[in-house]
Parts: sequence; structure tokens; C-alpha cells
Amino acid sequence: MEVYKPKQSYACYYILGVLLIGNLTAAIIAPFTSSYIIVNLLRVFMICYTIYCVYYLILALTTNYYITEEQIKIKCALKLRNTTINFKDIKAYSVKQGIIKGVKLSGIGNNKFAFGKTIVDKIGLTSMFVTNSSRTLYIKTEEISYGISPEDFDAVENLLKQKNISLGDFDFKINKDIELHKDKRFFIPFIIVTLIILFITINPFALYLTQKLPSKMPLSFNQQFYPVEYGTGRQFAFRQMVYGVLNMVILFCMYYTSYFHAKYDKRSAYKYIYISLLISFVFLLIQFNILIQFT
Repeated sequence: MEVYKPKQSYACYYILGVLLIGNLTAAIIAPFTSSYIIVNLLRVFMICYTIYCVYYLILALTTNYYITEEQIKIKCALKLRNTTINFKDIKAYSVKQGIIKGVKLSGIGNNKFAFGKTIVDKIGLTSMFVTNSSRTLYIKTEEISYGISPEDFDAVENLLKQKNISLGDFDFKINKDIELHKDKRFFIPFIIVTLIILFITINPFALYLTQKLPSKMPLSFNQQFYPVEYGTGRQFAFRQMVYGVLNMVILFCMYYTSYFHAKYDKRSAYKYIYISLLISFVFLLIQFNILIQFT
């Protein structure tokens, strides 16, 4: 087994900079808002954003290419993302120089490096492990292409030639038969989000109509969850309805974003419905907290 290191670039510094800027921005915004809801959404964002960036930072720092007689293996520390490409499954390969031209579906990067899924110009759907785009080797299989940037580029290309894998053009077809509603991985979280939003919207009205809400209810809170505005039970119910409508709008946007991404890669489409699920769950917890504390 031969080990080939990726060609180094500023990728790690870029990801670290994005991580710091994102968290610094959220930390600057937080003191200027007195809204309990916005502060909690910022906290959730900072946690998820940090995990996301750290994940790709580890990939950028530890990814290596391993080549055996039968396979190309892309490995990183902690086994966060290990990929195996069998030589028998490779249809062709292509070489590109310079910036990466395409549309990113997932991951992190710019036109000089990329990790994640990208629709690369004249290549198609590609799983990218490219630390430096000065010379990128694209490997075509039946389902997806892979992008790598080994430091010893010529040695890896010669190994492909020795396996009778030819340099060639790639064909890529857009998926036109999109039926996300038949996909359990999408449909189940979609139904859960819908039920949560309905509950957020209807529950306060049901409590109001059954006279289970106090005549005086908090409408807004500061960062310490101390009420700064009070209103009637009816006003509280309408305020919660507005949050429900907001979540409906987010769900609508996430659904059509998922639909667009599913044309190219169905797996990349799933994450958007989970974003909506996370946001609606935060609003649900906040509503429960209010009702437990003040009813």
C-alpha cells in the first residue's frame, strides 16, 4: 500500500478563519438583542456551525490517499469520512488545472479547494477531497466522481494508466424524476416538522379557548428568560401563531431548496429538511418552557 499526501494549501487557515468569523459575528450580535428566542437560536447556530467547521478542519488536516492493488482509499483521522474506490469501478479519469468551476451542494471550500459534494463543470456530481486545485484529478465511477489533489500527482496518474484506466470525458445526467415524498429519509422528518409546527400554532389557541391560559401572559423575554412584556392570553396565542407561520415559511423554503438539490444529489437534499426540524424543535422547547413557567 502506497500513501500519497494531498498537496497543501491555505485550506486549513481558510476553514479556521470561517469558524472564527462566524462565532465572532454571533458573539457580537448576541449582546445587542434582548430577545430570548433570538439568543437561543444564535446559541444553536453557534454549536452546529462550530461542529460543522471543526469536522471539515479535521478533514483538511488529516486526509490522505492510500492506493493498493485493487483500491484507492481516502482516509482521515477519527474515521470521520473514509471512502473506497475500487479500480474495477472506475470508468475514466480527467485532469483539471486552476480554479474549481462549479456549484457547491454541501461541504466547505472555494475555487481553490473543496471538501464535500460539488457539481463540477464538465465533470458532474463530485465528492471533493481537494486541498489544492492547481492540479486536480477527477475519477469517474458509475454513481459519482471523486476529486483528489495528490502532491505526487504524476505517480497517481501513472498508476491509473497502469490499470488501463483512460483519460476521457464525463457524462452527467440531471435527475428529473424527483419524488421526495416517497423517500422515507425525507418524508418522515417532513411529517415531524409539520406536526411540530401545527402544535406550536394550535396548542396556545386550544389552551386559550378552553380557558386554561392565565389572563396575563408574557409576550417577550430578555436573555435571562425574564418577561419584559405582558399581554392577554389571546395576545399570547396570536404571538405563538406568528412563530408557527414563521416556521411554515422556513419549511416551505427548505422543501424547495431540497427539491432543487435532489436534481443533482438526493443525499445533499436531506440536510435542509433537518435544518427546518431543528429550528421548529427550538421553538417548541421555548413554548413548552413558557407554558410550564407561567401557567
